[in-house]
This record gives sequence, C-alpha cells and structure tokens, in this order.
Amino acid sequence: MLKLALLNVSRRKKSVAVSVFVTAVAAAAVVLAASLCMTIRSGLAISEQRMGADIVIYPRQAQISETEFLYSGVAQMVYMPADIIDGKLPEESIAAITPQFFLQTLPDAGCCSSDKVERIVGIDPETDFIVSPWFDTDALDNEGMLAGARTFWKTDMNVFMLAQLFHVYGKLPATGSSLDYSVFISLDACRDIAMSRFTQDDYHYFDEDENVDELVTCYLIKLADGVDPADFVATVKENGLDAQIVDVSSTRQGLKEQMSYLSGIILVFTLIIVLLSCLALYAQYYNLICKRQREIGYLRSIGLRRKDIFLLAGGEIALMSGMGGLLGSVIAVLCLNPVITFLQQLMIVPAGGQSLGGSLLWIGAGLVFSLLLGFASAFYPVSRIINMEPAMAISEGEL
Repeated sequence: MLKLALLNVSRRKKSVAVSVFVTAVAAAAVVLAASLCMTIRSGLAISEQRMGADIVIYPRQAQISETEFLYSGVAQMVYMPADIIDGKLPEESIAAITPQFFLQTLPDAGCCSSDKVERIVGIDPETDFIVSPWFDTDALDNEGMLAGARTFWKTDMNVFMLAQLFHVYGKLPATGSSLDYSVFISLDACRDIAMSRFTQDDYHYFDEDENVDELVTCYLIKLADGVDPADFVATVKENGLDAQIVDVSSTRQGLKEQMSYLSGIILVFTLIIVLLSCLALYAQYYNLICKRQREIGYLRSIGLRRKDIFLLAGGEIALMSGMGGLLGSVIAVLCLNPVITFLQQLMIVPAGGQSLGGSLLWIGAGLVFSLLLGFASAFYPVSRIINMEPAMAISEGEL
C-alpha cells in the first residue's frame, strides 16, 4: 500500500504541489503564531524574574517612555545630578540602590566595531544587583566588558569601542528587557570615555571642565520586603523629586496587556488562515479522490477491502500533509527571529530565546498539526469513496 501510495503521489505532481502548498501555508501560520506568542510570553516571564529592580529613576528630560526605557535598547545620553535623590527617598524602604551611566557607540565615527548604535551602560561594581547575579562584577576592570544576550559580541572577543579596546568577559543570559541590547562596562571606565570622547566638537555632550563623576543616567532600586512600589512612588513624588520615577511592576503589567491584545490579533488571523486552508484542502482532496473513482472501483472489484483502500488513501494524504507540514514548519521557525525583529521596530516586544531543541519541537508540532489538518479535510471524500459499491464506482466513472 505504501509503494502504491508513493506512485500515486509522484504521478500527480500538479495536484500534489497545490495540496502541499496549502498545507505548508497553514502549518507555517500556526507554528509561527504559536511560537511567536510563546516567545513573547517567555520574554515577559523572564524579564519579571531577571530584571531585578522594583523602581527606576531617570532624568525628566529623557525623550523616552518608561516602557521603552525598560524593554528597548534605545540609547539615551541623558543625565541628572547624582545628588538629585538626596533627602527624597525613604531610606528604610530601600534594600539596594545602584547608579548607572549611559553612553552610546558612534558607528559613523570609525571608532567602534559595531555598525549600529549600541547602548553602553556603566555599572557600579560595588552596588550593582542587576548584572551581579550572573557575573562577579568585582572582576569587571576598566578594560572588561559584558555583552547583553541580543548583542552580536561573544565571550572572549576583543572589541574596539569608542576608540578603546575592551575584552568581553561574558555574555549575559536573556532577560526579555533592555539588558539584552546593552553592553556593560565599569562606571569609572564609562565616565572616562565620556570625557575623552564626548567633549569633542562633533560629539559635544560634555564641557571639558564638567565633572561627570557627579552625573548619573538612572538609579535602580530594589525595595525592602513588604514595601508597596506604588506607595514608595507616591512618597517620593510628594518629596518633590525632580526626575521621572517608574514602578516597574506597573509598567510590566501594562506591557502584558498590550501583548495579550497583540496575541489575540495574531490568533484571529491564524484561525482565518487555517479555516481557509481547510476549505481549500477539502476541495482539492475531493477533486483528487473523485477523479480516481473508477480506479478505486476496479481495485475493489479485484479483491481490495475497504480497509486497504482506506490505508491507500490515508498514506497518500499523510505523504502530502507531511511534506507540506515539514516545509511550512521549517519556514516558520526560520522566520521567527526576523518577525520578532520587525515587530520590535514597530513596538516594544519582549522576547525570550529560541533553542535548537525548541525549534525542533515546533517543527514536530507543525508536522502533527498538518497531518491532523489533512485527515480532517479528506475525511468526507475518503469515506464517500470507500462506502461506494465497486460496480457503481466503475459505472459512474470520474465525476
């Protein structure tokens, strides 16, 4: 039966190609939609576990929303006085606080080994609690660098950045946040670069006599157990802090709602594609099987049982569905990262990583889906032809 099924599939190339194409489209849509939604959900979950801070304080003049600040890799060179928080924070509510100082690469200046603008984050090794869970920040000297998960730099690389050479000590795991798009150096090294590189005429961010040691881009705060972030934010605002203050959990919740809305839209379009594919496959299989009505009648008349015809038709459906499902699933897995990158250019989309094992599982899931779709679409045409009497099938011929 398998050999006969292979011969039947190979001699109907045009009809088989149409069935394979429709199945591939449906499988690609389902696998891409499912993997995209799961990747977004994974990104939100990872960012909640690994982001570290409960509160973020950054300059009022920053031209960026709190969601972009926390989840995108937008490089913002904005600063505020380091003492801006003095007397404004309820110290008893704070478990840890650390400053950060942002710079950006200058790919057009010929001083960086990256061809795009990268966010450089200067961290304080002594107080940092964002990077330190994965790397001993005390070992981060003025020539060392850590790379975010979505940067192209790898561990043990030597990187030419802002006219200085850095050695990549390690690569951080994915967090689903802006950390994935940042590189990290020591706070002192970052401030030294600011004075050596960003006091020039073409890139004049600081005056030569300016004391950048008294500037920060943001403060990250971890609250003590039991402290309500909303109450903390309200207290700080009442104290007259002249900066933006963000409750990370509230921002994360807002992003979750946006991602739920996006997932709903993706689901609706995917269901429409699957429904149209099912109708197209039904028409295609009905046409294929009915054209072979006389052939099947002859096979029944020479002794083949209904079970044999069912196995023959099922084998052909499985071959066509399997080829389409495999093709569509592989295309969907290959397109996942480009689609995420495209969406991230339009909106904030936190996304977790996709391992080789995960990709293989999605391909397997797409293959199973395509087989189910094929059998569901072909069930009525196959049942009709199997239950037809041989004499009637032969006499009526092709419909």
